[in-house]
Amino acid sequence: MKTIAVVVGLALMIATLIMMGLVRSGGALKPAGVIKVTEVGADPSLIGNYVATRLFPELHGAKAVIWYTDDQQGLPAQIPWLTHANYKAPEKPVVLDLWTNPSAECQGPCWYLQPLGKELRADLARQVQDERVVEIFVRYFDRNEEVSDLCEHQKILDGDCLRAVSAREVKRKLKTPAPHFFMQRYLESRFYLFIERPLAN
Repeated sequence: MKTIAVVVGLALMIATLIMMGLVRSGGALKPAGVIKVTEVGADPSLIGNYVATRLFPELHGAKAVIWYTDDQQGLPAQIPWLTHANYKAPEKPVVLDLWTNPSAECQGPCWYLQPLGKELRADLARQVQDERVVEIFVRYFDRNEEVSDLCEHQKILDGDCLRAVSAREVKRKLKTPAPHFFMQRYLESRFYLFIERPLAN
């Protein structure tokens, strides 16, 4: 058993060194698909079901899940609640809304709803570094988003560039004018759920 642990540890260390070497030499880190491009359809609660099912091992093993959303309104803000409703675990996590109660406390397991772009509270920021925490970013995307020169040359993409690059990559898979969604994993424990912004009528 010790031998297996040593081999796995060495493999992870080698993989990390290879990734660091690639980034330094100009290679960019690519996101990995988690949920393929799918139409939102008439029942958006199915998105929550997809997320709860596909991320079950990560959600179940995490001390905390931090959900980042653009605002408190619209479909992205509903996704954490829809996922929680579809999450089949013996112990359901407590959901704390940091939009309305920034100082909320929880012993765990906990899901935190955090405003996107706002700095994470200091104790939660420490927790992200010290414990097994999953971060999920829920954002709208537009199918015709432009990818800036800055994004084209970033080795490690920020959230805005990841959205633009991802939207460009999936554009050919958007077969109908209906809104679509998809999810990607980036930097190990970060997941990005992109929901197409509905067209204005």
